[in-house]
Amino acid sequence: MRNPEGEQRIVVTGMGAVTSLGHNLDTTWENVKAGKTGFSYVDLSPSDISVVGEVKDFNMEQLLPSVVEIGGKQYPIRKVIKRLSPAAQFAISASYEALKNAGVVQNEFELDPAVNPEKFGITGASGIGGAEEVAEIYKRLIEGKTAHPSSLFTLLIERGATFLSIMVDAKGPVESVSLACASGGRAINNAVRLLLLGDAEIMVANAGEHAANQIAASLFTNTGTTSNDVSTTGAGLPFDKNRNGFVLGEGGGAMVIETLEHALRRGAIPVAEIVGYADTADAWHESDPSGKGAVRAIQKAKDKSGIDYRGRNKFIKAHATGTINGDPVEARSIKEANEEEGQILIWAPKSQLGHTLGNAGMVEAVLSIKALEEGVLPPTVNLNDPIEEIDGFEFTTENAIPMENVDIAISNSFGFGGGNAVTIFQSYDGPQPKREI
Repeated sequence: MRNPEGEQRIVVTGMGAVTSLGHNLDTTWENVKAGKTGFSYVDLSPSDISVVGEVKDFNMEQLLPSVVEIGGKQYPIRKVIKRLSPAAQFAISASYEALKNAGVVQNEFELDPAVNPEKFGITGASGIGGAEEVAEIYKRLIEGKTAHPSSLFTLLIERGATFLSIMVDAKGPVESVSLACASGGRAINNAVRLLLLGDAEIMVANAGEHAANQIAASLFTNTGTTSNDVSTTGAGLPFDKNRNGFVLGEGGGAMVIETLEHALRRGAIPVAEIVGYADTADAWHESDPSGKGAVRAIQKAKDKSGIDYRGRNKFIKAHATGTINGDPVEARSIKEANEEEGQILIWAPKSQLGHTLGNAGMVEAVLSIKALEEGVLPPTVNLNDPIEEIDGFEFTTENAIPMENVDIAISNSFGFGGGNAVTIFQSYDGPQPKREI
């Protein structure tokens, strides 16, 4: 990839996750490799959804320092939480883990002295944000009450980004993306853009979504895209002939992205390099994808990478929601965009996490980097009767298996409305820092 001044390398130096399979990245990843699912039974009546990927027993107080500074004053984190939606809490918790892993924050919220706060930015993402708070406000209005003073801050989608900037003193560009199920992927790509433009030297890209609730269940039930299967093994079947829609999931994901020059200067060790990215629109239909936008996104991302893919094996993290129309369209798009190339290894993480909506592109990209790091292909569980469109793809259905000669991961994120975001990660092979954090 090139910026106006010449070649610039962009790397990932830290990651975090909060999912239905664990409240941190390591726990989540170990469960992913073992072929476990985060599905459980939850009463979401009056919708017909009963199986979801819920983040159980989550407590942000246990994952962050006990005190945070806001406006020059110290506040207990337990009070701060009340002004954050669950979606924002997921995103911020995952971000703190990523920042710690990258060595950006030290001693609670203290910033690495090598980081210039004015060149430190955040791109956040969420699909529906604090939608549940809207229902609570309406309930209060019906009762003749006004909205709670903190309600505005709780429902805003940008809170996962803007409040994190307050916590960690990030004074560079801060934004929040809402592009349905492509939101997380777009947040990653926007972070890369800001780095290439020189507006920032280091970014946090994060996402959060809270969907194991009656509001989300009611909204998505009527679209005909969600699974109403009452079995935790019969719901969430990406690329399977018996698929019947996606399982609602929730959680957060985050990664620290920076220029290679900045990472090496502060002693950070890259875990992956971002070599290509692209965003497109189908401009076709609200919920029935054409596939043409997906093909263009994959091809444009590959073109930007400057890599010759002929005969090269690659790992593709599929968006694969388990919907009747979406899965075969994506499979055909992947084949069209990767003709005359090496073997394609494919993984559909929604078979384990459910569809975490605006967070999907983020947390699934994080896990794709882990797959590259360890050289293993995670399982697409419950894929017992594959659709013919994935003939020729290599996948596993029970446990992670080794990937041979694979150093490229393509992460697909496609959303309602036709938004598409594709990011290409490569195993890092470059200079190491002279000093380590």
